[in-house]
Amino acid sequence: MDTNTEIKSLREEITRLKIRLSELDEATEPTSVACGHDIVLDHLRKLTKQHELSGLSQLAGLDEKHGWYTTNVEPSKIRTLLENGDTLREFLSVFCEKGVWEALESAYHGELITEGAEAIGFLEKKQLLMDNKLTSKGFTCYVVLGHLAFNTAKKLDIRKAIEISKLVYDSTSIYYGEHLPYSAAEFAEILSKHPDYANLANYNVSFEDIGEYLRQNNS
Repeated sequence: MDTNTEIKSLREEITRLKIRLSELDEATEPTSVACGHDIVLDHLRKLTKQHELSGLSQLAGLDEKHGWYTTNVEPSKIRTLLENGDTLREFLSVFCEKGVWEALESAYHGELITEGAEAIGFLEKKQLLMDNKLTSKGFTCYVVLGHLAFNTAKKLDIRKAIEISKLVYDSTSIYYGEHLPYSAAEFAEILSKHPDYANLANYNVSFEDIGEYLRQNNS
């Protein structure tokens, strides 16, 4: 077995063990080997212990075009830092204006902003946009708010994803988190032929959930 094959095999086994652990321990969040949660959590645990901190938060990412985005606000300090709920409501209201989010999205992708002067004006006033390009604040808002909205409003329930992933692996030998080289129709047909396909209904998995699993997995 060459090195790359062994690495792939080990990653697949790690993913399988993570999923199995989540089934046995409800306090464990199931993740795939492609997920960096475990690395981040280990780092945070080490720092909080070393520095005797009551809590620590760290979100960091690097975008090739726009650079770093970070937040490291400890959750217990958020109440004091915001002062009151009006701070949050006033901030979020900016993104509720029609066309503002679409303009932010277009700016990130380097596309022509077609949402009109009003949306652009909103973003420029809040220093999120300058010369039709995202500022560092605008970039952070796009990344963090987009991720938050997806996780809370769109992301497929992890328990449903786990049940679908079992059938996916049995049928394709592809683990949870890895790319699925199928169209929506091909994917649905593959799963429908699995002997346990009907059992997905016991976990409230719908046909739409299966399509969403494919879309999100390959995004």
